[in-house]
Amino acid sequence: IEPLISTEGPLAVLSAFVEIDRKYDVLMDRNLLRATRFAVVEQIHRLITQIEVGSLAQRPAILEFFERLAQEFQLSAFTLNYDDIIDGASLPWFDGFTGAVEQSQQGPVWEARSFDPTSFENGQHRSEPLLAHLHGSVRFGYSGEGFGLRKYGSAQDAARSLQGISTSDRYTAGQIVTGSPIISGLSKAAKLVHNPAPFGYYYKAFMDAMLMTDRLLVIGYGGRDDHINTWLSEFLI
Repeated sequence: IEPLISTEGPLAVLSAFVEIDRKYDVLMDRNLLRATRFAVVEQIHRLITQIEVGSLAQRPAILEFFERLAQEFQLSAFTLNYDDIIDGASLPWFDGFTGAVEQSQQGPVWEARSFDPTSFENGQHRSEPLLAHLHGSVRFGYSGEGFGLRKYGSAQDAARSLQGISTSDRYTAGQIVTGSPIISGLSKAAKLVHNPAPFGYYYKAFMDAMLMTDRLLVIGYGGRDDHINTWLSEFLI
C-alpha cells in the first residue's frame, strides 16, 4: 500500500497513462467526429456518382433477373449497397417513399419524396415488389429544411442536398446513432433501430422476411455484418 501514497513513484507511473490518454483527446471531440462522419458520407456520394460505368449504357443483366423473379414470386429485395442500380430497374419498386416536390435553397425544384411509415407498413402487402436499402442509398439526402431524410430522383440531387446542411448528432453508449443518408461504420444495428424512418422500418421488414419467407436468395454478400448474419441464421432454423 505504501507506494500508492508515495510522492514520487506513483505519479511517474500514472503520468505515463495520462500522457497516452491526452494523445487521443481529439477522438473524444464530438464536433470533430460529427464533421468527419459528414465528410465521409459526402465523399461516398461523390465517388459513387462520378464513377463511369460503360455497361450501364445497356440494362444490367441483374435487372432482367429481378423482373423474371417478380413474375414467379412476391419479391422483396434487401440491399446493403449504396448504389442505385437496382432502383433503375423497370420494376415498379415500392420503398415507402411517397411523392412530393421540394424547393431547394439553390433555387431549382428537386424531386424529393418523404418516407411514409403507414404507407410502408400497408405496402408490404401490395403486389409491387419491395425494395429496401438497409444501409442507405446515394439517392437519400436531407430535405431543403435540413430535417429528415428524403429520397431524390437522382444521386446528384441527393448529393447536392448534403451541402451546407448541419445536423445535431445523438449518441448512445458513446457511439453516434444519428440517421444519415448512409449507414456506415460501427454500431450499424443501433443506427437502424434508433432511426425509424426509413431504416428502422426497413430493418423490421428484413427481420419479418427472414422469419416468414420460404425462399431466400443471397447475392454477393460478404457476411461481415453481424446484425444481418443473426437473422440469416434464424432463416436456417
